[in-house]
Amino acid sequence: MAIILAWLLGAASLGFVAAAESPQDLRAGDRLEVEPAALNLASRRASRQLVVTATIDGQARDVSHLAQIRSSDERVVRIDGTGATAFAAGDGEASLTIEFAGQKRSVPVNVSHFAAPDPVLFTFETMAVLTKQGCATGSCHGSPQGKAGFALSLFGYDPAIDRRSLTRDGFSRRLDMVQPEESLLLRKPLLELAHVGGKRLRQGETPYETLLLWISEGANVDLPTVECERIVVTPSTDRVLKAPYLTQQLSVLAHYSDGQVRDVTRIATYETSSADLATVDAHGRVTGRRRGQAAISVRYLAHLQSVYFTVIEDQADFVWQAPVEMNFIDTHVNAKLRELQFLPAETCDDATFVRRLHLDLTGLIPTADEARQFLESHRPKTQRFGRNGEKQELPGVGRSGGLKGGSFREASYTSSVLWCVQEPG
Repeated sequence: MAIILAWLLGAASLGFVAAAESPQDLRAGDRLEVEPAALNLASRRASRQLVVTATIDGQARDVSHLAQIRSSDERVVRIDGTGATAFAAGDGEASLTIEFAGQKRSVPVNVSHFAAPDPVLFTFETMAVLTKQGCATGSCHGSPQGKAGFALSLFGYDPAIDRRSLTRDGFSRRLDMVQPEESLLLRKPLLELAHVGGKRLRQGETPYETLLLWISEGANVDLPTVECERIVVTPSTDRVLKAPYLTQQLSVLAHYSDGQVRDVTRIATYETSSADLATVDAHGRVTGRRRGQAAISVRYLAHLQSVYFTVIEDQADFVWQAPVEMNFIDTHVNAKLRELQFLPAETCDDATFVRRLHLDLTGLIPTADEARQFLESHRPKTQRFGRNGEKQELPGVGRSGGLKGGSFREASYTSSVLWCVQEPG
């Protein structure tokens, strides 16, 4: 259902959201929450993305990048000034103070094992970064044939293949342990050398620094004895973005079979179903751009999760006019249209309906005989394609709504719903 609504609203969206106003001060009854409530950073490179939420008039609004976050001791924990991320700085205990619109919250922090070695993990970090930068995708080196003699497994699903490709194939020329910065694995994505895939890395950013550190450490390719069992994305439920709160910071935690939990927000891969409606940056910050609904997918290695975002803009003189509902799908669609302040289109005539249905399902307009048969029938629209009282498949379309001999992706969700859901007779 969420996919159907996202498709409908993505196609129907009109106009850009107005420029965000200044956030309101919190009033009595509003509250400020921080996720996580306590921090335990147990390694030198440990970090944790903070998600700060203000509940305003009963609605959750993200203020992660609007709140002031201060460390009580930067020798223990430091804050990335732009990303609301806490980084380990040294063993000890400290606290973070988060302040927004007159309310404060304190998060205790414990940092341990800072002096212990914390090498880059080949499977869980190196391959995650190569996937994030697009190297291990189907359009690049993750294709079955690879690219330019360099092949990786799709989304890093087979680390054994990847470690051979990176360290042995091509006469072992892709990595330079003596001068790590001169490695082809870095120079080509930086466009210091010709690279058909374009610029994929930038110095100073997490992906580049992770790969550089991995090579500097000797490019350890040991395979892990544990596995990533699941990822947890915060927020896990659908969110509404409404001015002046048009952003939402995501946090991604990877849970491993040995009980460890790692923050992988900066090396996870993010994609949007519609960049016109909502965008997401490399650090998981979602920004609403246009009225409608979009899905943000989060991938880490073989794990995938989606969060839906509804972007709302108040419309002047909007008055909801409830249309007649024919089935439960109308109920859900109308609720979303009302939330987004879109008035439903008027019901089209039968000639327009049959033309749209044929075009949507088959890409062709109906023949004269098919249109005449439909228009002369007195049966409900979705039952008019049969003869002698028998329901009949549309030309080229199976009863499930998918195209015969082709991919189901070629038929829209809307048309499948129109064909499968019966009107009351």
